[in-house]
Amino acid sequence: MELDIADHLNYIEINAPKLSSLKLGSKLNSICFKNTPLLTDVSIIMANDVNHDLVNRGTCNLVEFFGSLPALKNLCLGHPIIKILITRIIDRIPEKLPMPLVNLRKIYLFDVCLSDLHEIRCLLCLIKSSPYLEEIIVIINQAINKEGVDDLRVLKHLEAQYDSGIKLNRLTKVKLIDVMGTKVEMEFIKLLLATSPMLEKMMIAPYYIEPESPQTLVEILKEIPKMTEEVPSRRSCDRISGLPINAIDDILTRLPLRDAVKTSILSRKWRYDWAKVTKLTLDESLWKDLSTHEVRVKLEHLETLISRCPLLEDIELDISNPLRYIQLNAPNLKFLNIGSKIISICFKNTSFLADVSIMAENLNHGPVESLDVNRDFVERGTCDLREFFGSLPAIKNLRLDHFIIKTLITGIDEIPMTLPMPLLNLRKIYLFDICLTGLGEIRFLLCLIKSSPNLEEIIIINQAINNERGDDLTSLELLKAEYDSGIKLNRLTNVSLIDIRGTKTEMKFIKLLLAKSPVLEKMMISPFYIGPESPQTLVEILMQINTFQRASPRAIINFNF
Repeated sequence: MELDIADHLNYIEINAPKLSSLKLGSKLNSICFKNTPLLTDVSIIMANDVNHDLVNRGTCNLVEFFGSLPALKNLCLGHPIIKILITRIIDRIPEKLPMPLVNLRKIYLFDVCLSDLHEIRCLLCLIKSSPYLEEIIVIINQAINKEGVDDLRVLKHLEAQYDSGIKLNRLTKVKLIDVMGTKVEMEFIKLLLATSPMLEKMMIAPYYIEPESPQTLVEILKEIPKMTEEVPSRRSCDRISGLPINAIDDILTRLPLRDAVKTSILSRKWRYDWAKVTKLTLDESLWKDLSTHEVRVKLEHLETLISRCPLLEDIELDISNPLRYIQLNAPNLKFLNIGSKIISICFKNTSFLADVSIMAENLNHGPVESLDVNRDFVERGTCDLREFFGSLPAIKNLRLDHFIIKTLITGIDEIPMTLPMPLLNLRKIYLFDICLTGLGEIRFLLCLIKSSPNLEEIIIINQAINNERGDDLTSLELLKAEYDSGIKLNRLTNVSLIDIRGTKTEMKFIKLLLAKSPVLEKMMISPFYIGPESPQTLVEILMQINTFQRASPRAIINFNF
């Protein structure tokens, strides 16, 4: 989206779930992003006549602004928008953002005033929150730069950064334009040179040098080479620390978690490198050599561990003690496999999560009847059906069991017919131990199917025990209504239904799938044990299904006994 209009906009909120690029050149007092998980390129260059008295009404501050851009890769900001972002938090600009910008590679800042303490704090916050930053371009606005007058507070703040452990380990290119040679500018250049071990090129374009300028061009040229001499040589490091960053990351990824964490005691340089691991596996093997097996994993420690590893792409969690609530904050996460007993879960900043498996009734730990799904508890903190899937815009493969499904539908009064945002990427659904005679589960299943226009495969393992209570008449009426509706499963090709007993609800659901799937290729039905008390005999089930209308001429029904 490109927006460049003459009218002055007071406030704009951008809600665009598929937006990947934004270029904004209009006059604007405030801006806020909502539901922009795929936005990678942002350019906001506005006119200088911003009314900062209006900024307090509605706009995002620095923290909220970047917290809404988890996929941000290239950033271009002008002086006005920078002032807007820090106006509301002028006295509490953070050292780092709460969530690192792990995808940010290039920063372009236009008309920055390096002599302003608040702007330099904003700039340093942005740089220190971008561990994979590769390029920085800064155009200094000398017209508002106090004409070269140095701010002592800014100098002290820059000098203090050397002791803060700042490292720009991926920075390779820097461009600084309109440099006059002020003490602040030279200290900023010195800081970049000293903390960028992979830097390949720094380009400096001097501002027009006048007689009253802080330094002549010759003096600037003489001083900068001295700074490079003060930068410690990478050759003085030990052999392992001197390895390329990608090699160190690869080593840590291949180590078991316990060994990777142990590298933090090697030196200050290695202290936090283990947090760059891309896969995290937490199971009983981590403490199998301890004298007691009663190790309990707390709710809040696990959340902290995951949030402090911003590069995580794969999480496997399989522990014996129950977790009542967990919030996952992992901006790069793509795969999640939970086999632990868990009552409620909430996703935050998981825009790339494509594969989700939550099987609370894992066979290794037995059933979870001891963990009651209490409605009052569920309403405090956990995501309901809408929030759960609203936080998973990239979901492709989904595996859920009866217990987590009950959790998702317990906290809402009425299950919607469809989700507010369709699951455009969802291809495969695997539901374990679902009760096809229960109204809540049927509503959940239909909501999920109708919200997934590109669904290709459905696998359902029926909860045979609960089928003994008979058919729910309301479920039957709901399925009949769907049969007459305009529902179409235009991409569905494979269906597997396991532990089918031949109840009216089950048969009506099978009939619905066959009638509404025009490209269906295969439906596999595996009957449950058929006894004298079963709703239908095996022969009756086979005969009835074979009479159902099929929208797809290629559909084959296989019975697996």
